Amino acid sequence: MSGSHVATPAPSDTEATPAALPPLPTLTAVVLADDAEDLGVAAALSTLGIADRVVIVARGEVPEVTAEFDVVAADWQDPNAGLRTLLRLPGDWLLVVADNELLVIDDPVSAKLAVLDGQDAMGVTAGSTTEVRFIRRTVAAVGRMGAPTDVVVPGISFEVRAPRIRVEEPDLGERHMVIVWENARAAADAIAEDVAERFVLRSRLDMSWSAEHFENNLSRFYGQKLPLDSHKAQHIGTGPFHVLLFEDPEPRYAPQMTSSGVDVVNLNVFEAKANYREATGGGHRIHGTTTAEETAHDATLLLGLDVDSWYQPAQAAPRDLGVLDLIGANGWTDLRELFAVLDRTVTYVVMRNFEEMPDDMLLDGHDDIDLLVRERDETAFILNAQRAFPEAWRTHYYVPIAGTMMPFDLRYVGDAYYPLAMQEEMLASRTRVNGCFWAPPEVQYFNTLLYHALVHKPGVADDYRVRLSAMAAELTCAGPRGLLTDAQLVGLLARWLQGRSWEITRAFDRSVYFNDAVHNVLHNGAEQLWADAAQGAATWR
Repeated sequence: MSGSHVATPAPSDTEATPAALPPLPTLTAVVLADDAEDLGVAAALSTLGIADRVVIVARGEVPEVTAEFDVVAADWQDPNAGLRTLLRLPGDWLLVVADNELLVIDDPVSAKLAVLDGQDAMGVTAGSTTEVRFIRRTVAAVGRMGAPTDVVVPGISFEVRAPRIRVEEPDLGERHMVIVWENARAAADAIAEDVAERFVLRSRLDMSWSAEHFENNLSRFYGQKLPLDSHKAQHIGTGPFHVLLFEDPEPRYAPQMTSSGVDVVNLNVFEAKANYREATGGGHRIHGTTTAEETAHDATLLLGLDVDSWYQPAQAAPRDLGVLDLIGANGWTDLRELFAVLDRTVTYVVMRNFEEMPDDMLLDGHDDIDLLVRERDETAFILNAQRAFPEAWRTHYYVPIAGTMMPFDLRYVGDAYYPLAMQEEMLASRTRVNGCFWAPPEVQYFNTLLYHALVHKPGVADDYRVRLSAMAAELTCAGPRGLLTDAQLVGLLARWLQGRSWEITRAFDRSVYFNDAVHNVLHNGAEQLWADAAQGAATWR
């Protein structure tokens, strides 16, 4: 079946036609079906010529389906099964339909979460975070609900809202950004002309930062303390500046020496940035991104969570945004906004006590939010966090959220809070929770919480013992039931550590307790300890 959901925009007389557009994406419509009406929607998607292929995901007893559709059985309560099903589907673009609601998805992870959270794809937006870029799909059109249309399918009569199709230009490449700071603004038009010749120019924006927040904005943007009287601030200027957003259709990557050492960068934009800096007298009056990850970081901080809208077809003229401070400059609206920004800027995992998030920031009995990040200082700047203590080895901060200064602990890779290999594994295997933030998967959550309760505390707290006992009962097919003893808990930790040849470590943060007694038991008698604690027991999932 040939779909008619996208079309190539015709160039205007004044616009140059791009040398080569990427092929138009194909559309697979995924209908989550549990009744006859859902099957009718599937038929409508086919008869209206919207999808190249329609796939039925049977979520229950459904009437016989015509041979026109492929039928996939999937357990959508199982995150892995749901994700595998979506990843197996053909095409560049997924359209998920459930309960007569329609949503375009360019990120299978978002689609999976929408279903698993019982939201039936309503209110979920397509994601584009760096963490899921390896399975991101290209979107060249957006489907939305249109006027009601009567559709008749043999044996089924129903009313369905027919999708309208809004055609957009396909993504033309890797996103980048150039900032022409105040002291170089005289060259803004010439730089914009060159960007338009080299790349695909999307938007030109004039903006400024408030005097109240300029110093903090500059520090957060560059990830280092930069007061107003710093050389950097005086060099670039503190007044209005110009922003160019563009895409590189054919990025070329190679190692280059940068101000932060040797980095693998996009040579096209790296060379362009060097030319712009030379043309404006040298130095750093021009800021430019040289990787897709850097663009996601900088553009999100600068323009907020709706940054994608500025990479639509180019505006006719520069647009003045007035005074626009970095997102979070006046504090965060809620945890959802905060985590959405972290998703686009750093790699992190919420280590524990996240069961009530994001609606409630804290779990009863626990007064802070514990993050593991790759770079502590960078994350602190992004969060607009304030140090709780002056000592450099302390990792405690306060972050303004919804009018409250919320305590955060920012543990980082290499700080010995957990063994280094364990920290790397936590970041590599993290899983999405409530479609909002990253946390450890079940088994890893149990083991890292067990480590924390035993190694970082003088004794296992009552609430941790109850929670760990319940988690252990769920994660084992057989074994001890009821509240686990200290010996049983240490035995479980010993088994996990031994299986990976890990040893417990003493955190660099001297305020973190280190349980020498547990260390000695693990070091001197771990094998017998596990045998005594498990006693023929646990078959670990």
